[in-house]
Amino acid sequence: MHTTTFLLGLTIFVIIYDFVIAIFARIVKLQNKVKNITNSRLLLFLAMNIKYIGFLFLLGVLFAGCGLSFHVEKGYMGIKSGYSFLNQAEKEKIVFLTDKDTLPQNLDTAKFYAIISQHLLDYMTQFDTCLIYFWTPSCHADVCMSPLVYDKYCKEHHYQLIMIPESYCYLPEAQQICSQRNIPLFCVNSFYYKTDFLNHYERKFEKSLFGGDYKKFKKEIYHRLWLYSDGHFINAESSIVEEIHSEEKQ
Repeated sequence: MHTTTFLLGLTIFVIIYDFVIAIFARIVKLQNKVKNITNSRLLLFLAMNIKYIGFLFLLGVLFAGCGLSFHVEKGYMGIKSGYSFLNQAEKEKIVFLTDKDTLPQNLDTAKFYAIISQHLLDYMTQFDTCLIYFWTPSCHADVCMSPLVYDKYCKEHHYQLIMIPESYCYLPEAQQICSQRNIPLFCVNSFYYKTDFLNHYERKFEKSLFGGDYKKFKKEIYHRLWLYSDGHFINAESSIVEEIHSEEKQ
């Protein structure tokens, strides 16, 4: 999986970069004309350096980590919600909830609940401490451990693990994992946030979870693990991951 993901990304990078080089070759031919037409330093700089600008941009996209992820099995690239990659049976399992709906007290494990931030805040009130895991199977960072590892950690510390896959197309895989340990599983209702772009609806959802504390904790919004106690944000991933690694070494 790791090798396939890297090769796919590298192939796309090489193809696009070759295209940028071809455009650059044509722009160079026009460079002298640009000098005669305008005195704009910005336009001149872009014309002379587009090759390097294009290279840095594409390099940034390729190595953006989990921000741009490939799910090869479904042909899904993690930019949009992935809803269109679900088959009809999978789509019918999703229960979309808005601010006018209430999350059922007894969750149907055969369903996927697409929620907004208030539903999650209300759900967490029944537990003392919750660990929220924004999960994607194509992330290979240190924090992206198996949900079963975090579930074990939570049980040892009397926390409640809550799993939120980033994309709709990860829901079937997430359900298989969560059903093993009875882990609560939700996803973000992208339709409520009126965007199909993963990064956009995630940020809107996450900002709402912080509420009035958003400015205080805005640096934490890019983490995958959030610890909540009594409905309030306590900590982000770094200390939790370090703690798990130290316990494994003992």
